[in-house]
Amino acid sequence: MKKMTRGSSKDVLVKERDNVEFLWAISLLSGQNFASYPGNTVVNAKIILAIESWYKKKKKYITCDKIKKAYSFLYPPPFRNIEELNKYFDELDQVEIKE
Repeated sequence: MKKMTRGSSKDVLVKERDNVEFLWAISLLSGQNFASYPGNTVVNAKIILAIESWYKKKKKYITCDKIKKAYSFLYPPPFRNIEELNKYFDELDQVEIKE
């Protein structure tokens, strides 16, 4: 994504699914909104710099388990009842790396 924004100050549309998923997962982990609407996700140099800055500050707290958990929230299963939905949101709140 850094290559996509190099030399441009404008928003660049992210078309690759892996990159869109990455932006959504990193948004969950960081508690920041790095991803816009899924059908129209864009990045720019400012967003890339913000991601890099967050990563440098938090990299010692990032674990494979946290990353896997964040990605698992991207495509939740259908909820059968309100309790499952509440559990999903409780777990979602816990994935953010706050340390």
